[in-house]
Amino acid sequence: MQNWGTLVMTKYSCWIIAILMFCITSLAAAGDWTIMRQADWATNFRDVTYADAQHAWAVGDSGVIAATSNGGESWEAQQSGVTMSLRRAMFVDAKTGWIAGEKGTILQTVNGGKTWKPKEIGMGVEMTSVYFLNPKTGWATGNAETLMGHRGTVYYTTDGGATWKSQSSIDLPLNDVYFVNKDTGFAVGGQTRGPEASPQAAILLTQDGGKTWESQEVDLQNPLYSVHFADSKTGWTSGRGAVWESKDGGKTWESMLPPPPEPPGEGPPGGAARRRRMPTGLLRATLAGDSVLWGINLMGRAVYIAGDGSGMTPVQIPARRLADIAFASSDAGCVVGPDGTILTTTDGGQSWTSRTKIGADVLTGIAPISAGNIWCVGRGVSYQSSDGGQSWVSADLGIRAELQAVEFADANNGWILARIASQGGGGGQATGIVMRTSDGGKTWREQARGPEYAMESISIVDSENIYMCGSGGAIFKTDDGGNHWTQQSTGVVWDISDISFADAANGCAAGSSGLIVYTADGGASWTPQMAYTTYDLNGVFFITDKKGWVVGNYGIILTTDDAGATWNSQRCDSYANLNKAYFADASRGWIAGDSGTMLATSDGGKTWNAVSLSTTADLNDIKKGSDGSLWVAGSWGTIIKGTID
Repeated sequence: MQNWGTLVMTKYSCWIIAILMFCITSLAAAGDWTIMRQADWATNFRDVTYADAQHAWAVGDSGVIAATSNGGESWEAQQSGVTMSLRRAMFVDAKTGWIAGEKGTILQTVNGGKTWKPKEIGMGVEMTSVYFLNPKTGWATGNAETLMGHRGTVYYTTDGGATWKSQSSIDLPLNDVYFVNKDTGFAVGGQTRGPEASPQAAILLTQDGGKTWESQEVDLQNPLYSVHFADSKTGWTSGRGAVWESKDGGKTWESMLPPPPEPPGEGPPGGAARRRRMPTGLLRATLAGDSVLWGINLMGRAVYIAGDGSGMTPVQIPARRLADIAFASSDAGCVVGPDGTILTTTDGGQSWTSRTKIGADVLTGIAPISAGNIWCVGRGVSYQSSDGGQSWVSADLGIRAELQAVEFADANNGWILARIASQGGGGGQATGIVMRTSDGGKTWREQARGPEYAMESISIVDSENIYMCGSGGAIFKTDDGGNHWTQQSTGVVWDISDISFADAANGCAAGSSGLIVYTADGGASWTPQMAYTTYDLNGVFFITDKKGWVVGNYGIILTTDDAGATWNSQRCDSYANLNKAYFADASRGWIAGDSGTMLATSDGGKTWNAVSLSTTADLNDIKKGSDGSLWVAGSWGTIIKGTID
């Protein structure tokens, strides 16, 4: 007969064994994950500023600060200590600087950015600019939401930013502040038309160091975004539809842009609507040298204005969109923008050099063909690795398009879905393109083109039988390797995001507003199914004709054991948007989602465990390679490899 102590020990031993088994299975499901590729800068840069020709700083979202001490040849990260978006930076010398950002954030450094100290003005204030005359005296602008719109405020400090006081407020947003000297300063802003607001520009002038501010009359019904002076007399302000110059210290302003052309007397033939003129003006502006004004126009392109009345001259810079531009001299300058963009010039803007080795592309699909050959596609980019993901080279497909998905049937035969946005903009219909390779990606050729082929996802049964899905409930099938595509009747009009076939007959597709459709006859007929959710569903994966999973927004996971006749919800401790799923078998599965979310299960989804990844990227696709590894592609140029077997 066992004594009480033996029974207690046996009880605890059983619990310890159970816990150890749970940990082992959880770790086995989680796997070992390695980031194979990620952007140099996982941010959208908002502003760049020079202290001198060698020292410059760029700031952006998620509290990112990049600094250079060699004129922009190389950039290093500085720790801001915050996660808010940083909007503007200003340095009075190579050691002393400030940054303004969201939620009332003001950061200060006195050692060139080695350390940054936060100074909060108010959580409800969005700081938009900061300007200092010297290490002690400075101003900043910020906006707070009110019931009637926004209220802009000019703040003032005399102790280097340790404390701030409000100097003046108006019922319009303020976007920039600049002081010519200790007495004379300007603040500019305004608003576009809104439900409760009329369009209006604002220029505030002070001549007593900000003790009093006076509003100047301006003939403009659009906001101003920047103001800058070269000396006490000559200055510029710019915004939507305006680039103005003052030669008398801001008393009067004259446009530097030529007047818009008069519209013709008669409209286009057939009563068609006139083509809308491209908007003019500058989001940001800076002076290069003594007379050339550079800026970023409303389309995110770099331009310069020579001052001879010719207007804005566009400059070709190899970047999709820019946010700010700064010059340290007439020759040395820098532009920054979304997706971690940093480029510099040393010849006055005639040529520009990218300072990012790995760009922050949004990657949407990945295809591990073999242990060595891996393809990845994204918005306007495609990459290929021939060494197992250690290095990646850009692949030229012969088209400029946003690439939605990539799939391979075997080592040779693969397909890419591409989309070209409507040239007219305004929500016009995009053109879809289906690309195919028969030699492992060495060459690609078009198989189909047209608005009907603007697809989102592709499922390959074999090299002849392929399905793809997209907007408006569209599903296409080919049984000859893509030479001919036939649209199938789904009976739905909602967008379809993903499609998965377990075999030649049984397939499932899911999409917006909880849409799920299923076929058991190779797509000859599709049956809508009840998901009991209105959330968008983004990914679907079936391992047999009966067993499958669907994942979607706000952490939704659905599973079925009967080909979708019934769907049951599975719980996970995440509210992130879940994008794609992969299952190795009925027990082991993984789900990729936004904000670096990776979930793993070893019991068919009864329990889901978060996988710790060193990224906050949105993870858009997950696939298994021939060697058993999992590959994940996402935003910020992120590619991750998981060893699970």
